[in-house]
Amino acid sequence: MMVSIFSMPTDSSASSRVSAVLVPHIDRFTAEWSEEPGNVTVLRVQHEESRGEMLSALLHRAHPRVQHVSSQRAS
Repeated sequence: MMVSIFSMPTDSSASSRVSAVLVPHIDRFTAEWSEEPGNVTVLRVQHEESRGEMLSALLHRAHPRVQHVSSQRAS
């Protein structure tokens, strides 16, 4: 398993659009949201390694200001 971290400007409509994109795949991803200082929302997603590219593509389609910060193996 991998954990990928994404960030985006804090914006309720953006968060709901991103959540809506993840819902059909929710059995394959575990998502955790947090708000950080500076009006930034961070999304940590646990996923199978093979699904990383699909996840990035889904999130960028949902909200063009989503930025991929890092990916690492889940411990």
